[in-house]
Amino acid sequence: MDAPPHMLFLVLAEAELEPVPDSIKGHPAVRARARGRGKRASRTLLDSSYHHHAMRGLEGADRRGRPDIVHQALLLAQDTPLNRQGRLRLVVHTRDDIVIHVDPEMRPPRNYERFVGLVEQLLREGEVGEGRPLMRTETLTLPGLLERLGAWKLALVEDGERADPVEVMRGHLDRDVAAVVGAFPHGALRCGTQWADARLSLGAEQLTAPTVVARVVYAYERALEGAA
Repeated sequence: MDAPPHMLFLVLAEAELEPVPDSIKGHPAVRARARGRGKRASRTLLDSSYHHHAMRGLEGADRRGRPDIVHQALLLAQDTPLNRQGRLRLVVHTRDDIVIHVDPEMRPPRNYERFVGLVEQLLREGEVGEGRPLMRTETLTLPGLLERLGAWKLALVEDGERADPVEVMRGHLDRDVAAVVGAFPHGALRCGTQWADARLSLGAEQLTAPTVVARVVYAYERALEGAA
């Protein structure tokens, strides 16, 4: 029997997905947002677009509360030819070491508010989806997740080596590749990158996480085309 084809694991690392912290759930901005959605504040996601004033006292507030980054990255990745070919697996790792496994057939809601509601349900119940879970969670650190995947580990970082991502991917098509993209607005991975087999920069200009996701997936697709 032929071995299954190797694939790209796309890991959105330290994603800023978290419930509203207890310390600010009584803030007027948090309560107003929750009331408008007909939910208790403790069951809503932290979102800097709505909770900016409430977040001023939170540690690391300048990068927290960004569900939109994961939403955009999911929309891009799940709709790619690579995913439709069964060669992509997307995994989200959050700042609180919650790992979200995304089924290849999962189609994220294009409406942001519906996506937020889905993630709130996921974090509360541990899985979402009828018949089989389209997303499910477990508690795992980023290094622990990467060790379990057993893939060649590529960190996409601003201070990494400058190289053609297509050539980098082409050199590792004989194994699974785990490409790790920080899913936060700026800064570096808090856990560092000592786990990485290679560190790659996609250019001098700072890129958003969804843009990095798009370029990495496309580079893998190009590498596969060249190897065909």
